Amino acid sequence: MSRPSHWILGFFAVVGGALWWSGVLQDRLVARPAEPVARGEGGLREVSLHRGGSGKQTPIENGNGAGLGPTRAIASEVFGLVVDRRGWPVVWAKVKLLGGDESTETDAFGQFRIRGSGAANRMLRIEAPGRHAPLVVRGGVSELALVMQDALPWATEPAAKEPLVAEPLVGEGWVRSVGGEPAVGAKVVVRETGASARTDASGRYVVSLPAGPFSVVAWDDANGVAATESAAAPRRQGKLPLPDLRLAKGHLVRGRLRDADGQDLVGAPIVVDNVGVTRTVRSEQGGLFAVPALLSGELTITVLPHQGHLGRRIPAIVEGDADLGDVAVARAEREPLRLQIVDLGGAAQPFVHVVADQVDGLCRAYGQSDARGVVVLAGLGALGGEGQATSFEVRDPDLRPMQVAAFDAQARTLRVAP
Repeated sequence: MSRPSHWILGFFAVVGGALWWSGVLQDRLVARPAEPVARGEGGLREVSLHRGGSGKQTPIENGNGAGLGPTRAIASEVFGLVVDRRGWPVVWAKVKLLGGDESTETDAFGQFRIRGSGAANRMLRIEAPGRHAPLVVRGGVSELALVMQDALPWATEPAAKEPLVAEPLVGEGWVRSVGGEPAVGAKVVVRETGASARTDASGRYVVSLPAGPFSVVAWDDANGVAATESAAAPRRQGKLPLPDLRLAKGHLVRGRLRDADGQDLVGAPIVVDNVGVTRTVRSEQGGLFAVPALLSGELTITVLPHQGHLGRRIPAIVEGDADLGDVAVARAEREPLRLQIVDLGGAAQPFVHVVADQVDGLCRAYGQSDARGVVVLAGLGALGGEGQATSFEVRDPDLRPMQVAAFDAQARTLRVAP
């Protein structure tokens, strides 16, 4: 140790030993297995590891926000259809993913596709030129079917929560088909938030989770469905392993769409809400539609407006397979409805605002009365027709609400009071 080189070698030996004991050199020199992960919808990148003061390996980053460090959501695609209250395509509507620069427009059929980082779990804003009110909705891995209503002078701007591009907590699980094989391309939804993902080639999925209690529902195109029990996450960040899901045969509800003349309605979008999980199907040849992979419980089938036909809602309770038979859908009247707005004494009420709702708001017409108190409302169904109960909202020229005292359908007169 008398030579300088001996002191130098001793110094490096001490430093190297300290680094080895702390784990730094081990991380650099010892091969560490990386977690193999497919890069499908909702998949994660490989997880990088580092050692904390205790020497335990800790995930610090992955591609879907499961780690504790910087996160980046994986690109996905959202697609859908936008129609007006009479079921005609809304063309050239602007579709924008909130929280980024991604945007597109609907085509000549009212359809759109948009791809972006974490698109399936981000909010979208749809704006159309003219009289339509904007929409703000959440994306997903199933088709979106949206109805744009008339803009109202007193309507507030739709709320848009900040999109969670970097999720602090994600769940990872696997889905198997009814036959026990990996369920490839199955859809997975968190019931409480609508967060969604698809399974990859191994049946694996990764989905963002809320801090509170949650349950996961999965289904495929072969009538298989499964759901987890509601449970709270034990932590607020990181990657949480979820119970494996084995699909079982679900319930099937079918029916046939027909208009007032008995003609089949083909291609109509139908939004299905089954115990809090929403998806979209379409009527096929002969007006036939089928909704597979349903869980027992509450069910709401909403036939959206389609090519001059109005929508309709059908609530039900699912206890097994069911056939709804013929489902009648009303047609929007070609001639607009002309209403005379008068007060209780019969005096005309000029420049008041009138909204007419039919079928739980699926068809909503707006107009303002002229100097004679006459308002013209286009695109409504026949007043008093089957399933076409009409309700009215009236506001004075200063947008203050007015009371609807009586409606005479035969005389087309609406009596209002301050």
